[in-house]
This record gives sequence, C-alpha cells and structure tokens, in this order.
Amino acid sequence: MADPLLQIRGLSKSYGGVRALAALDLDVWPGEVHAIMGENGAGKSTLNKLLCGVVAPDAGEVLLAGAPLPFGSVAEAERAGVAIVHQESAAFPDLTAAENHQLMREPTRWGVLLDRSAMRERTEASLRSVGEAFELDRPVGGLSLAQRQMVAIARALDQRCRLLILDEPTASLSVREADALFEAVRRIRESGVAVLFVSHRLDEVFAIADRVTVLRDGRWVATAPVADVDRDTLVRWMVSPAA
Repeated sequence: MADPLLQIRGLSKSYGGVRALAALDLDVWPGEVHAIMGENGAGKSTLNKLLCGVVAPDAGEVLLAGAPLPFGSVAEAERAGVAIVHQESAAFPDLTAAENHQLMREPTRWGVLLDRSAMRERTEASLRSVGEAFELDRPVGGLSLAQRQMVAIARALDQRCRLLILDEPTASLSVREADALFEAVRRIRESGVAVLFVSHRLDEVFAIADRVTVLRDGRWVATAPVADVDRDTLVRWMVSPAA
C-alpha cells in the first residue's frame, strides 16, 4: 500500500491561551476524499489555516508526500502543493475567468504581450478536466458562485496541487450546483489528488467522502470509513468529547 500523502503528527495551536487544536494526528491518502466535521470551535478552521500557511503551529509537524510542509507562508504551502477553495470565492470580480485562472502565470508572446488565446485554451482545458464549460471572457463577477468556485478549483489543479481543501464549499450552492461540485470532486479523486472536505452537512459527507474525521474542542475524536458509520454515530461523536 502507498504511504499517506498527508501525515499530521502532534499538531497544536493556541490563541491567547485558548486551545484551538491539540496534538492532532491524522493521515490522508492519495485519491481520498477525507471529510472533516465538528461543531463551531472544533478546530476545523485552525487546521485549514495551518495547512495553508496562514499561521504557524505551536508544536507538531506535517509531511506532504514525505517532505515537511512549510509553516507560516501561504506562498510556500502553495508551492508545496496545498490549495484551498473557500465557500466565498476570492476571485477578482472585474477580471475574466481566464484572467483569474492564469493570474500571475500568464502566457506571453515575445515576452511582452499577453497571449489571450493561450490563456483561454489553458483555462478551457483545465475546466474540462473537472467537467465544466462556460464563457471564459465574462467578468467573474457575472458568473454564479458555483462557476467561480470551479475556476478556483481548476486553477488549483492546474498548479499541480496535491492536497485540495474545500471549506464548506456548498454553503451557498443550489442542489444542482452541489451535485456538479460533487462530480468534479469525484474526477479529482480519480486523478490521485487528496481532498479535505470540510463540511457540517451529514448528507454531503455520506455522498462524497471515503473517510471522516470528527474534531471537538480542538481535539481528535474519531476517524472512520464513511461506510462504517451512520448519522447517529457522527452526531454522537460531534457532541461527545470521547468516541
């Protein structure tokens, strides 16, 4: 069996004496959709920030594909292969989908002029890999939230991310849009990328995740294959500090 893609050992973080995450151990495998669940204050957001380089831990280590993950630098985390897509897209609304997708890595002609044709082609191919196709020359502000999320996901994959974090991705989506997102996640899983799916919606976890980890008050409570648990068990884990 392959080694875990993500190995978290003893990861801890406190803010002003308040424990946000305490000695977390967790493994995530290549091509796995791993759900992270817990009530408000469980430690989900802190885990996201640590993995994405927004903050540095007080203790612990994270290995990504066997190499230490840099802490405290978003750019370094991205270069290592970690990407996050929030429920509210951070896209630039006045730029087109292609411009957002290719931002900071735009192809040029003769090293001076933007090659907009190549930008559209790259964006179109990237979106196609997650099962999406829509007008690329419209400002992103005119696209639906679901389409903006797909641009962000496609951009992350085009940058060769190995760990994709989806933070409450369906919070503002319709049922149809959520279904399209789930289909994209299944395609991503098949490519070998690991997905951390952070959600408080039980139905979504059962629909898309391979395994689920429950956190409470910053501590690990349980990790299990989704096929081996039911709704009542997950609810009990989220409201009880012990599994």
